[in-house]
Amino acid sequence: MSEEATRIVFGLSAQGRPEVEAPLAELLAWVSARAGVTLVHEAAASYERLAERVQEGELDLAWLPPLVYVRLERKQLTVPLVTLQREGRATYQAVLVVRPDSAIRALEDLRGTRAAWVDPLSAAGYVLPRGQLHARGLGPQGLFAIERFLGSHPAALDAVRSSEADVAGTHGSADDAGLLVQQGKPDPSLRVLATFGAIPADVIGARKGLPEDVRTNVARAFVSAGEDEAMRPLARAVFGVSSFCLGSEASYAGWHRSLPAALASGLLVAIDADDSQEG
Repeated sequence: MSEEATRIVFGLSAQGRPEVEAPLAELLAWVSARAGVTLVHEAAASYERLAERVQEGELDLAWLPPLVYVRLERKQLTVPLVTLQREGRATYQAVLVVRPDSAIRALEDLRGTRAAWVDPLSAAGYVLPRGQLHARGLGPQGLFAIERFLGSHPAALDAVRSSEADVAGTHGSADDAGLLVQQGKPDPSLRVLATFGAIPADVIGARKGLPEDVRTNVARAFVSAGEDEAMRPLARAVFGVSSFCLGSEASYAGWHRSLPAALASGLLVAIDADDSQEG
């Protein structure tokens, strides 16, 4: 098989995360060698653009957040290769975080504050927290004085730390002191205001037209990377995960059911006309 025939384009949304370039390149080179392909990566400017590029056939593989994966799966455009597990779990939680010294102590205190979100299609970094606020009578209009999308979880959290925002949505949990815990480590600079969940894990998905033997080899190579002592730190640095599991380990049934309602409520942007007409 020629190098051109085995060239596989891997897409991800890494806006505001230049630090992942080097570890991602090293990880993909390792996976390439074991899968017998040439993996190259291309960054998308947003989750929406990532989904569009998968739909347009420009990407062979992609790191897909839950909502992007569900929407592409509904259109039968992608199949899951591996599930990205955090601390051995196939689900994770969304949290709202503030600074430890913040006067914000309850969700009602969010009125008039500044929110930092990840992306309009980020389950933990926007959609689930915003949906839960809406369900509790704190609707999209008039709650926040300012809302911004910053493109990545680290960027949203940094906005709170630097006092450029009052609250941010992200993934994680709270320790006994109420501090944000991500990747098993408490963050003394951020306090958890509220927790929502559970969210099915991200997946690495492949376009339907990619040959099955290629999909199988790449999936197995990613699983091996999560088990390799040298590759595990790179996987954590890029994806924030502890391991990869074959296929889709989490249930997306609830997200499939809630997608039309989220679109209809205006809490979720539509990638295309077909999405906006579902219901």
